[in-house]
Amino acid sequence: MCRVTRNSTRLPPGAKQVVPSLRGESYSYVLDKFWLVMGKADSGKLRVRTRRGREFQIDPDDRRLRAATWRERAVWRHKFPPLNPPPRRPLPTITGLVRRIFLRPRSARRA
Repeated sequence: MCRVTRNSTRLPPGAKQVVPSLRGESYSYVLDKFWLVMGKADSGKLRVRTRRGREFQIDPDDRRLRAATWRERAVWRHKFPPLNPPPRRPLPTITGLVRRIFLRPRSARRA
């Protein structure tokens, strides 16, 4: 698990340690990120994977990074990424979007 500090005008679910700004226009808060450690990179950093399949490299001495307790694993097990994620769909291309929008039958187009 990793604790990440964010600033925003809206609070997401799960925000902790919420502190409003001086004028009350935004908030500073902490989020728990449920990442899976995939291994160690050649540079000595940890390779982690997010719930959506993105991979990052983090310094192993980072104070925000910690192991999840057995209780957190049991309660939040649906938030941890799977060990073998499904393959990611490729992003749509411009030609694919044009075909979908303009080459559809007239009955399927919006009025």
